[in-house]
Amino acid sequence: MAAPFAFVLGFVLFNSVRDHAIAARQGSTTGVVTAYEPSNHNQCTYTFELEGKQYRGRSSSPTRTASVGQQVQVYFDRNDPATNSLKDFETASRNYRGILIFSSVEIVAVVGFILYSKSRTL
Repeated sequence: MAAPFAFVLGFVLFNSVRDHAIAARQGSTTGVVTAYEPSNHNQCTYTFELEGKQYRGRSSSPTRTASVGQQVQVYFDRNDPATNSLKDFETASRNYRGILIFSSVEIVAVVGFILYSKSRTL
C-alpha cells in the first residue's frame, strides 16, 4: 500500500535535488512563445537565443494565459541551456519539498496503520 507513495517520494526527491542544483547555476533570458495549449495544462512551446544559438523549450505557462509571439522569462541551466523552463528552478525545488513532506507523512501513516492493524489481530 505504501509503494505508490514511495515511488512518488523517490521521483520527487530526484527532481527536487536536480532543480536545486540547477538553481545554483541558472541563468535567465527572454524568449518568445511559439505555441500555446491551454487545454494541455497551459503548455507553452517557446524559443530563446543564447550566444547565437537558438534553443527550444516546453513548459507550463506561469501565467493564466499566454499567446503566440508573447515574450516570456526563460530560466535555463548555464551548463546545459537545453534544460530550461518558464519557472524558476529554485521555486520548483521548493514546490517539490511540499510534495516530499506529504508523501513522507503518507508513507508513515500507511505503515503505522498496517502495524497497528496487525498488532490488534495478534
